[in-house]
Amino acid sequence: MIRIHQHRVSSSHKVTMAALVKDGIPFMVTLERPWKFNKPYESCAPAATYLMQRHITKDYPKSANAWRMVDVHGRTGMLWHSGNTINDSRGCTLPGTEFGELHGMPAVLNSRIALAKLMEITGGDDWELIIHEHR
Repeated sequence: MIRIHQHRVSSSHKVTMAALVKDGIPFMVTLERPWKFNKPYESCAPAATYLMQRHITKDYPKSANAWRMVDVHGRTGMLWHSGNTINDSRGCTLPGTEFGELHGMPAVLNSRIALAKLMEITGGDDWELIIHEHR
């Protein structure tokens, strides 16, 4: 099973930003809501190891081609889906190819391209995510 590390590199009262690393090489970035003690819809996920599974739905366009974090303590529906700023997330993770700014807000850019790259890297199979806190 492929193992990917998410190293949270910056956290503020607005956002949490991270780099994704596979085999010691950073290849993508992520943006999440800030840490708010794991409060549903408002907080990023706790640092831990998670199984990531494909999540396919036609009901919600942003999660039509997404990944689901399995067994997040105290949470349900934690997805990795396309989006750019925390306004596009209710506690989910947004992958991107680089950090940027949109409408004066911290953002990730090229989110759909990043999801396609993640699909390519994982082959669409389950994978293991290890989240490391910023220090």
